Amino acid sequence: MGCNCYQVGYYLQMYSIIINMETNNQLQMKQLFQLSGHKHGVAVQGDENLNFINGSQDDILHSWSKETKLKSVQAHQDIIREILPSPLGGYLTCSNDQTIKLRSNDLELIQTFLGHKSFGFTMKVHMDQLISGGKDRLVNIWNLNGNPKQTIQLPDAVLSVAINNYKDIIIGTSDGKV
Repeated sequence: MGCNCYQVGYYLQMYSIIINMETNNQLQMKQLFQLSGHKHGVAVQGDENLNFINGSQDDILHSWSKETKLKSVQAHQDIIREILPSPLGGYLTCSNDQTIKLRSNDLELIQTFLGHKSFGFTMKVHMDQLISGGKDRLVNIWNLNGNPKQTIQLPDAVLSVAINNYKDIIIGTSDGKV
C-alpha cells in the first residue's frame, strides 16, 4: 500500500494526518492515521511500509510504525522545519537552531551539519549531496558526510529548494523571486 504523508496546519494543528491517496486503483483520499503527541505544528516524513517520523516546534522527533509511537527524542534546540529520508539510511532534519542533523531510523544522532548562521528553513537531497537554505540567505551544498562543498550568498532568505529534471537547483526566496 502506498501512501502520501501530509504536514497539516503547520502553525495550527498538533498532529500528522496520514492519507492513502489510492484505493482500488482509483484516486481517493482516505485518512489512515492521526499521529498525536506534539505541542505545536508538525512536519512529517514517511515510507511505503507506513513508518513515520514527525517533528515540531517543540524540538522533539517521534518515530512511528503505523499508529504506534516507537520512540521520542529531543532532536534540536528550536523548531524542526523539515524532515527528509537520507540516501545513507535514516532521516535528515533541519531546524531554526542553525543545524541539520542526520539520524538513524532509530533516531540516534549520526552527524550534525554546521554552516548556517540563522534559521534553517529547507533542504533537498540530490544524488550524493544535500542542499540547504535558510534565513541567513545562504544556500549550502554539502557532502552527505557533513562537509560543506559550496556556499552561495543570496539577497534574501531562502524559503525553498528544488531540483528539476535537468539537475538545476531552483531556489525560492522571501523577496518573491525564484
